[in-house]
Amino acid sequence: MRHGIAFIPSMSIRRTVDLARQAEAEGFDALFIPDQTFHRDPFVVLALCAEATSRIQLGLAVTNPYTRHPVQIARAAGVLAEISGDRFALGLGAGNLPRVLRGFGMRQTGVVERLRESIDVIRRLLAGETITHSSDTLTLNEVELDFPVPYRVPVYIGTRGPKLLALAGEVADGVMMEGLFTSGGLRWALSRVADGAARASRSVEDIDLVAWQALEVVDRPDDVERFRAWAGLLIRTTARDVLREVGVSETAIESVAAEVAAGIHEPTGSGIPADDIPKLIMAGTTDQISERVAALNAAGVDLVAGVVLGDEKRVRRTIERYARDVAGSE
Repeated sequence: MRHGIAFIPSMSIRRTVDLARQAEAEGFDALFIPDQTFHRDPFVVLALCAEATSRIQLGLAVTNPYTRHPVQIARAAGVLAEISGDRFALGLGAGNLPRVLRGFGMRQTGVVERLRESIDVIRRLLAGETITHSSDTLTLNEVELDFPVPYRVPVYIGTRGPKLLALAGEVADGVMMEGLFTSGGLRWALSRVADGAARASRSVEDIDLVAWQALEVVDRPDDVERFRAWAGLLIRTTARDVLREVGVSETAIESVAAEVAAGIHEPTGSGIPADDIPKLIMAGTTDQISERVAALNAAGVDLVAGVVLGDEKRVRRTIERYARDVAGSE
């Protein structure tokens, strides 16, 4: 099994690049930078990380075809492919409606077809094709990249929705299954991916399976309490039937629904039972996280990618402890 780390680059560029060096030195296989809010531009950040490292895979996880035009995504991905050698991977998703798309005044419409269309266009541009294309959301008239891309950039879909999981199985090189690391959630996600793969006469073995979730190594099990707000956001942005597959209680679901109904834009998660939080966020002691990682490995997951929520100190601490006590203990 491979191990990856991700974080929002809230620290300076210099310190972000230093964290990339640290992740590589500690033996991580992959580093991911998100494009989910309005932090430092991830394409620029990854370019600098590529120059500062030599082995670790570098991924953008994830951007979207709403706030970024597919041609511009392909253009930036091609440059990162050139800088990194063969280490860049492109992650695409539906966009973060409450935190990103609403800021642009955009609606999240036609998600599956928009992603399908974008993946096709991006791949063809990266392959050197000249494209003429017309749809309700995208028009291209003889567009091509004016530089060669040195390798086939793998495209991943990041999601916890059933339709996009199936789309990933059908068309993507990999799938980043967000927050679906419990046994029930993972079984459900893999079945959706398998459905999509079958439609394209593919196998799940053809797809890089990534367990993508918030990660925190804590000293005591009750330290997970500080992630209530993040758990509340995940519940708010996840369909009820998916939450039930994950094993989240009706009490937790209803408590967040009540906050949203009361006009609270960012749920506090105050009514979520404590034992629901580790079902949504991989937070626990090193022994607890090691057990979960071992279960993911046994289920066929290829890469565990942990998203660290917090400042530079927390990212460094998680990189060190996970590398030493979780990945290093395999």
